[in-house]
Amino acid sequence: MDSPTLDALLQTRSEIESVLSRIDVWLLIFGVLVVIGVGGESVFGIKAWLSNRKLRDVERLIEGERDIESKTLEKETETLKGNNLALEAEVLRLQEKLADRHFSAAQRAELVTTLIPFSGQQASFSSRWDKPEAVGFGRELFDLLAKDAHWQMKDIGGLMGRENPEERGVEVDVSHLGTPARAKALVDVLNHIGIAAHFSKREDAFAVDGVLIIVNSKP
Repeated sequence: MDSPTLDALLQTRSEIESVLSRIDVWLLIFGVLVVIGVGGESVFGIKAWLSNRKLRDVERLIEGERDIESKTLEKETETLKGNNLALEAEVLRLQEKLADRHFSAAQRAELVTTLIPFSGQQASFSSRWDKPEAVGFGRELFDLLAKDAHWQMKDIGGLMGRENPEERGVEVDVSHLGTPARAKALVDVLNHIGIAAHFSKREDAFAVDGVLIIVNSKP
């Protein structure tokens, strides 16, 4: 025989069991979601770590390339600077080579100081008449020797025609039997102040004490 109380209790139990059943399902679902969430977080965390590591590697490579490019650029810049300096030096050398010879005030002072002790001594003089630069410079040297150093200068006229490379510059002819002191002083001081000069030893009937100064073209 059914009891209303028992039926009520059974009904209550059934309802509780139904609720528990649903709770178990939701617990299972939430558990799965939690597992997925934790796993997903772990997966994305690992992926983020790997990506950050890869990014750092790429950044290191970029910095390395930039460093190489910077050093290459610096090297190229230094090379260009060196080339420019060499070019400027070559241009100055060519300008100096092409420029006419002239005595500066300092050169004149040194030359006169060195040569005035030979004041009154004689020297013959000539220059290349077919070389305008030699004519102009020869006039400067003649006047300096005659007027400032007070040498007894004798102009014997000019030369024309073929000029050998070794003859260029200021040639000082002396006898092969000896070199007068004034001739040596002249060649030495000219070379010292930057004016190319050289001796030519004569084996003909050139006077032992003779000095012939010939201004040839600029070397």
